[in-house]
Amino acid sequence: MSLNPTGLMKSSARVAAGRRNRQLRGPLTDSGRMRLQEAALRHQPWRFSTGPRTEGGKAVVAANGRKRQIGGISARQAHAAAADVQNLIAAIAGFQLPLGL
Repeated sequence: MSLNPTGLMKSSARVAAGRRNRQLRGPLTDSGRMRLQEAALRHQPWRFSTGPRTEGGKAVVAANGRKRQIGGISARQAHAAAADVQNLIAAIAGFQLPLGL
């Protein structure tokens, strides 16, 4: 058994069954793709997905992209940290001590 991307164990029997089913179905045909497209346009499932509503749920979703990142922090976090340092430097550079001190 091995781990899937969500960290859960994959059963070798389940993986083998999935491969057999995929071979039975074969590749997606143009007509099958068209049927899927028409069904999606008819039902419009994206209209009903609201995303997380609680702060905890929003935090979990925000962390999803960082599960497989390489390194300690993401590029976005590094840019934000650099901007904070630049703002601090600008604040220090703009600060002047009053005369007489």
